[in-house]
Amino acid sequence: MKTEQIYKEPQYKKFLKQKREQSIVLNKDKQDQDYRYAGSTNTLKGIKGILDEIQGAHDYRGRLNTGLVEIAQDELVEIRHRWEDYKYKRVRAGYEEPLKPDNELLEAFCEAQARLDVFAEEVAHLEKEIKRLEKEYEQRRANREVLTGGLKCAGTPEKPVDPLMDGQRLSRCPDTEILYIDDEQSKYDGMKVSDYRKLSARWNEEMSKKDKAKLKKMQQEAWEKGETAPTKLGKTFRRRTYKQSELPDFPKEYENMKKVKV
Repeated sequence: MKTEQIYKEPQYKKFLKQKREQSIVLNKDKQDQDYRYAGSTNTLKGIKGILDEIQGAHDYRGRLNTGLVEIAQDELVEIRHRWEDYKYKRVRAGYEEPLKPDNELLEAFCEAQARLDVFAEEVAHLEKEIKRLEKEYEQRRANREVLTGGLKCAGTPEKPVDPLMDGQRLSRCPDTEILYIDDEQSKYDGMKVSDYRKLSARWNEEMSKKDKAKLKKMQQEAWEKGETAPTKLGKTFRRRTYKQSELPDFPKEYENMKKVKV
């Protein structure tokens, strides 16, 4: 039975409506009701995971896991074989070749085709969501604050996707796995993260000395006025944001990974 014929059948329209209503991907209100999908459609990783489940994907060992689309395609092929076998047997038994399958087989045709078509709609929807989230993600990256808090080594450098440190993008050398700053918005672009950590330690030590000197001065002034001396710097007196021009320069002795083969 040809696909065009299936599309004309009332049973197909019935199953198509049913599958659309049952789709967790196409119905956001159903997503939180299924533990497998709860929150998954809000992140790139989650959406790509669902897409892999539908389309099939290679696992970490390189083996291809069969997707739901392929399973549905195989089911439709099996139904077609049953239909062709039925027609063959009818002709062999001396009857005219039937033009349309019986109701049971027709329903199987319509349901399998509807399932396959809804999978296609889900794939299109997920791919659209991926593009939307990637666009939002790039906008956030473009607007991110680079080094505004100084050299704090804050971030998630161990993340396999989009590792950051102090707002700076990071990359790894493909051969050595060395992590380095890969961000043209940073004055430390090309610096190895291990060197950046050493520079950060020196900078924080210097800032700590300045804070102690500032506190000592504030205490001295308080004592001279007969006031209670502060025991630590309050938020009002401690620097919270920095311009890159105020931060240490890229030390000449540090290797720039973007100027060597990485």
